[in-house]
Amino acid sequence: MKSLDLLRRSFDPLYGTSAAFQDEFALWYHRTKLPQIRLIALLTMVLYLLYAWMEQGVADDARGARMLVHGVIIPLALLSVFLMSFVDRLRQPMVFLLATAPVASAATNLWLNSHHGDFVYFAPELYFIIIWTFTISGLRLRLAMLTASACTLMTLVATLAGTIEPGVQRLHLIWLLAAFSFGCVNAYIMERAHKFMFVDRNELSRSASTDGLTGLWNRSRIEQLFSDECLRARR
Repeated sequence: MKSLDLLRRSFDPLYGTSAAFQDEFALWYHRTKLPQIRLIALLTMVLYLLYAWMEQGVADDARGARMLVHGVIIPLALLSVFLMSFVDRLRQPMVFLLATAPVASAATNLWLNSHHGDFVYFAPELYFIIIWTFTISGLRLRLAMLTASACTLMTLVATLAGTIEPGVQRLHLIWLLAAFSFGCVNAYIMERAHKFMFVDRNELSRSASTDGLTGLWNRSRIEQLFSDECLRARR
């Protein structure tokens, strides 16, 4: 049983810890990822604006719908993510938007392009969406897995029911599998590394504030608590 617990802990450093400790990690992870979320939201917004402009010269149908989605709706959603990242109480709506925007983008791509023979020209956006969700968005692994799985499942259904030639279809499925598998593995490794960092950080913090022999707070910790109490009393 102990070896099984060690094996589980090697895959998940937070295995066996309290719910409060895991909630603390979730908050720390979110704050750690905020700079990435902000910059990526802005960069992706700019890229989608460029994509919407270039798409008008390639697509021969539904240009208005394409511009509305890729040039207005998605950029506004990404801009909203950027702005909400500065307001702590909007964390849950921001995460919800991060998780649903890729699904909406993939569904729009399939709705506009899956029935066309030139679907292969627009398929790379689907691979990008999956990799973006796993490795760039800043979502936790579990939520990223749900979002990317929904995008992949929709793409598989549309691909198998579409008009893609068999040879091209097989290549498309290989790239779809590659995007999902590489993205999933990378997201798992990165989140596991963050969990190890969080555990080590808490262990260092505890060691720096307690006496190794007695387990009681050391002088530095007591002085810090005394200073905090003095400030609170003055307020």
